[in-house]
Amino acid sequence: METGEYFRPTADELASARAASEIPTPPSAWALEPDFHIKDKGSSIQAVLADAAQLEQGDVFLLASDGARLSLSFGPRFGVVEYQNAADELYLYAYSPENVSEQVPAGEHVDQACPCCGVGMLWYPSRFHMPRRLAFEALERLVAGAELPADCRWLAYDDDISHVSEGCG
Repeated sequence: METGEYFRPTADELASARAASEIPTPPSAWALEPDFHIKDKGSSIQAVLADAAQLEQGDVFLLASDGARLSLSFGPRFGVVEYQNAADELYLYAYSPENVSEQVPAGEHVDQACPCCGVGMLWYPSRFHMPRRLAFEALERLVAGAELPADCRWLAYDDDISHVSEGCG
């Protein structure tokens, strides 16, 4: 903990780095998660992202026909972009050199919410947190079919993040 090692990606995570084009779900497959974005029915992903950018905190959840999920969870300072595909057992988070490498303060910790109803389920580890602007840019680029922003990569995580609590982990 003193060295900060706990707050950085592990060697295995760094070895798993991949570009946006290496995830199996094509950009054209993404749609708004219908249960969570029920009030946004008929809106484009870009419009929902623009509206979300005006909020202090929140979530944007995308779903693909292959069952993959792409999510953006954010607060005033940080955001987390996560890709999940249970069928492929692929669980990734967007990582850049700008991601946090120390403990995120409790009031700024971003939670992992339920993609259907938005209720907070878990807290993301500190290392998952990137500057909010970069998290929004990453998701915008992904749905446009572009690569992640410069120096950003997907990292696989296979550790149990359920032990993380607000301001701890």
